[in-house]
Amino acid sequence: MGKVKDFLARGKLYHGGLCLQLMATILYLTGFSTNYWAVGTVQANSTEILTVNSGLFQYCVVMKVDLSNSPDLQAMGAKATGCHWHDKTPCSDQYKKMLFLPILVLVTLTLAFLCPIWANCITTRPTEMELKANIFCFMPAGGIGFFVILLFWIGTKNLEPTDDVCDSIYRNLDLDIGWSYNLIFFGIIIIFPSFYMILEAILPETETETETETETETETETEAAVVTNADYTNPPNQPFTLSSSPSNA
Repeated sequence: MGKVKDFLARGKLYHGGLCLQLMATILYLTGFSTNYWAVGTVQANSTEILTVNSGLFQYCVVMKVDLSNSPDLQAMGAKATGCHWHDKTPCSDQYKKMLFLPILVLVTLTLAFLCPIWANCITTRPTEMELKANIFCFMPAGGIGFFVILLFWIGTKNLEPTDDVCDSIYRNLDLDIGWSYNLIFFGIIIIFPSFYMILEAILPETETETETETETETETETEAAVVTNADYTNPPNQPFTLSSSPSNA
């Protein structure tokens, strides 16, 4: 069957891309890929942000703040140096919402991994039903997850922080650039192979495949003809003799 030819090779490439995305998600959750160094002086409130460390359950901003001209920070109980802005600043709720972003990615990837296992599409010769199950299972997991993350990214992008310090932190996190690359990478891995498999399933067989099938049928007919002609040959280990007919005197 032409549609399942080289399916295993495509499956290895597909699952390899999913593994890369899963590794990127794990790096994000552990905070390794989101350690942003923003050394410098921010204009707002004379705040010098030293590091911004991001993880799954906390966002720690280490900064050095001049509290002499910042009564609002003094009112919030901010210290001169240290890890601030867990639940004390007005923008903490904004970053709590951002925690759903990697969680959505992780859930979507989990669905994407479970679907081919359920559909048994990592076997060498999947059936037509398994191909259809794989297509209709990856499309919801990939397509819906991709657009949900895209909408959530747009929603967090449009949130306006309530003070200048939060604005500085939000700007230094640089979510626009980071998640743009992530969404593009995620879309290429999930969306493109799904459409490719749909096209592979609905497109007719190519001429090369038709010629190969014709050659196979010709070889089969030739072998059958040889077997038929073999019935008229002499049995093995028996000499060939001529019988003489009586002559007319």
